[in-house]
Parts: sequence; C-alpha cells; structure tokens
Amino acid sequence: FFKDAENLLLLPDEIAVSCAEGLYTCSFTLTGEKINRDVHRFRVDIKAVTLHALSLYKENGIFIAESVFDV
Repeated sequence: FFKDAENLLLLPDEIAVSCAEGLYTCSFTLTGEKINRDVHRFRVDIKAVTLHALSLYKENGIFIAESVFDV
C-alpha cells in the first residue's frame, strides 16, 4: 500500500515476538525512504498479498510465516 499510495519503500527494522498465556504477539518497527527509481530497482512488483496458503508456524525455535503474493 505505502509503495503505491505514498511512494515509500518500507522494511522491518526491529521485530519482537512474545507469548503470554498461549497467545503470540508480533510487533515491529518499519524504516524506509521515498522511492527513487534510479536507486531502487524492482525485479517484480507485488500487486497483493493473499490469504491463500497463508501459514504461520514455529520450527526449531524459529517462527516462520509463509504467504502467496500476486505479481
């Protein structure tokens, strides 16, 4: 959304996952800058994130999120 609407390139900076009473919470901070097409080259432009095949699981102590992107 921000890439198309505000011409911003945002990336996760600090990510924290916590668990309380069996409920997991993920919080994060985004950092970024205005897109400069001379500097930021996109190989693929993502149109949308879908819920198709969305999964979130923990494997060997690491949280893994998988999703499908429309390009």
